[in-house]
Amino acid sequence: MAILVFFLLYLEIVSGGQMNERIYSRAYSYLAVKGQRSSVCYDDRMDIITKLKAASSFECILKCLIATANNLRGINFVKPYELCSCIPKVADILYNVTGCLTGCEAFVEHGCPGSFNYVMEQHKCFSIQITTNQWLSQRSTCNNMLNSHPVVIESYNENLVVRLYTLAVLKSTALCPLPGNSGKLALWIGLYSTFNNSKRLPYMWAPYPKSNNRTRYDSVKLPQNDVKISNCMVQITIEYS
Repeated sequence: MAILVFFLLYLEIVSGGQMNERIYSRAYSYLAVKGQRSSVCYDDRMDIITKLKAASSFECILKCLIATANNLRGINFVKPYELCSCIPKVADILYNVTGCLTGCEAFVEHGCPGSFNYVMEQHKCFSIQITTNQWLSQRSTCNNMLNSHPVVIESYNENLVVRLYTLAVLKSTALCPLPGNSGKLALWIGLYSTFNNSKRLPYMWAPYPKSNNRTRYDSVKLPQNDVKISNCMVQITIEYS
């Protein structure tokens, strides 16, 4: 009989006269081992980490909240040696993780809904929906899922994490019929192309209706042919071995 155990640390913290609730849960990675969620710790060799001593994971979190001025992403705790590592919140970073635990337990605060996977390497909540809808219908599907949206790629790190996560959790290719993409993975993103008299204008991010912004990141792989708004926007195309 399989037994599923959740490790949670619940904190109530007073800040500015208000009570803030934080829940820290055990850290897992979807990228470390393809096709499965695995227990990991943050890599202690990252230079952003502050190392302390603590008698428990709870004490470690409290000390790390002070050490990071409440800017805490997560912790590592090694009970036999009372080792405590504080991992701060850093914008647009790839957090290195390791599966070599040697008594280490990592806890993280993320707030992802239960229907989403938390990708700790970049602090993102993802849920892959495999459909053959058109782009507008696919965006509506996402918007109706707890007001989420198709991925918006704004940096190299985010592009890499989306690619690795997609490869890690999908067992086969997703359907997105574009010329020359047979047998490959194609992924919808929150991007559409604009035209004026058949001339392509700048690509726009539109994760929600009436939310239109010029793309700032130019390393997104786009289709070479003139794809209209009703078709797939390709962020990655990867051949499966």
